[in-house]
Amino acid sequence: MNCRTPAYYRTLFLLAPLLVLATEPASAGRGLLLNAYGQEQYGMAGADIALARDSHAVNNNPAGLTQIDNKHASGFVFLYGAPAASYQDELGNDEGLSDPYGAIFGASAATRLTHLPDTVAAIGLYVQGGFGIGHDQLHTRVGTRDEISANIAYNKLVAGLGWKARDNLSLGLSLGIGLSQGRQQQLPNTSDFSDPDNPVIGARFDGGEGVSLGAIVGVQYQATPDWTLALSYTSQNQLRLSGGTTTLNLEGAGLGRVKYARARLDGLALPQTWDLGVAWRLRPEWIVVAEYNWVNYSAALSNTRLRATMPNTAGAEPVLDAVTPLNWRDQHVYALGVTYERDANTSVRGGLLGMSDPIRKSSASPSLNVYQKLGVMGGFQRRWSNQWAFDLVLEYQLRQDSHYSNPGLNLGTQSTNRYATVVMVVGLSRSW
Repeated sequence: MNCRTPAYYRTLFLLAPLLVLATEPASAGRGLLLNAYGQEQYGMAGADIALARDSHAVNNNPAGLTQIDNKHASGFVFLYGAPAASYQDELGNDEGLSDPYGAIFGASAATRLTHLPDTVAAIGLYVQGGFGIGHDQLHTRVGTRDEISANIAYNKLVAGLGWKARDNLSLGLSLGIGLSQGRQQQLPNTSDFSDPDNPVIGARFDGGEGVSLGAIVGVQYQATPDWTLALSYTSQNQLRLSGGTTTLNLEGAGLGRVKYARARLDGLALPQTWDLGVAWRLRPEWIVVAEYNWVNYSAALSNTRLRATMPNTAGAEPVLDAVTPLNWRDQHVYALGVTYERDANTSVRGGLLGMSDPIRKSSASPSLNVYQKLGVMGGFQRRWSNQWAFDLVLEYQLRQDSHYSNPGLNLGTQSTNRYATVVMVVGLSRSW
């Protein structure tokens, strides 16, 4: 790569704001994962591994990098809103999200290696997954109004190679390093010991961070000139949150708010996934893609463990060690997408996305209102030169109501999470 050319510097200047701002927790998608990473990928409902052909392939199927002729760079802004999402129960709660809007950023760049012409190298930065959901004025079972929220983010820097092993076979490998960050609040301003056998103790966890490594392995096989088959595997990524603090509200027991100076939360992870895809060029201007994803949440989110030490108040428990069962199920995701290449400068895309619910009723909560069952996507790409292209994608995630009973929340016993989201993805890319 010639890193000294003015064109390359201009591309880095374009991507720099996206790299700096890629710190927002993700909205709902495939559980804790986004539905897709990249504008073309999102426009086809995430059915991307068989058609992966731009620099974002580094984060879904690095084998697809071999379709890049020379150099490619791309960045996207993912804007979402969930004004219709809410939590309801028999205590009178009917509250929307405290912050129903957000933005996520991602960027990538790739180049064909001069001395290894069958190999393409790429790098990308992504908000890989997480969630950021809160309700700040909920009625509790002891008559207070308080907050429940969770904010978990996993941001990943990934680098990979795509290698054309044969004319019809490409292989790819990406390695990523990720930073997880998180905080959580569970009725932090409430403390009630009127029933000593069933007290209500507010809690919060702040400032946890962790680093983990992961890998993506991919294959693309062109069975015929019109049919491409693909397989990719993404490893599990731990979201260990250490170096944080935990505060318990023990005012009802006369101890005030007890802050533990060292706290660690284990047991959260982004799941390993196996993805199987196919792309069919139905006609010269039409491409149909389909994909199935198996998302291994049962291994990634079975339970969490919070361990905290060094309380600032005499008389408080010196060590907190609590295990909370999550028991998520494996998720099955099905995506179908289509691209119509109207001419050399204009492409129109659309897709449908369906998935199972990984969250069991026993572990549901207002801060896990991330349930999506069906999404509809549509968008277009417009090139205004041989190098630059603009993308716009819209998605509507259809409303879903999840009914459950979780007495441990200290809210109502008959709860409903209502979820619906509108997403807009805007992207800019350059090939040269």
